[in-house]
Amino acid sequence: MAMIVKHKSSNGHFVLVGVGFGAYSSARPGAFFGDWLPAEKSGEITMAAVAFPDGRILWCDTKELELVSIDGQSVRDVLKPFLSAK
Repeated sequence: MAMIVKHKSSNGHFVLVGVGFGAYSSARPGAFFGDWLPAEKSGEITMAAVAFPDGRILWCDTKELELVSIDGQSVRDVLKPFLSAK
């Protein structure tokens, strides 16, 4: 099943290879109390692997992608049977 995505900022089209989830956490000594009150930073990122026409793979944030088609059909056409059932 080929899924084609569009990168919003560059308008480039790519094949969606897969998705992943990234999490990070870091801590450094605080300015006043050092290790007793460290400055902490953490977060989560949803990522997608996309393929260029030459086969190279790039990971990018899913917020930057828009699903264009699935197996040559628009997303609306794929979901039409489920939307009309309501």
